[in-house]
Amino acid sequence: MRCENKRRHYRVLVEHAVATLSGSVEQPLQKEAAGKAAQSVQGMHTVVNAITVQPRPLQTERETLYKQGVELMP
Repeated sequence: MRCENKRRHYRVLVEHAVATLSGSVEQPLQKEAAGKAAQSVQGMHTVVNAITVQPRPLQTERETLYKQGVELMP
């Protein structure tokens, strides 16, 4: 099973009732939610949550406006 979108990318591998989660997300809450979801599967004995949290870099206001097509005077 694989979950992919712009902000998260992780994998779930299940063998012998052991789920191993790997990949990366932006928020600790996303990592926790993935672990809880895997643990909630009936018959799951162990969940190894190896997902890493990699926050998205913050943009400056200038960078944000530039991406929106607005140029600022220096």
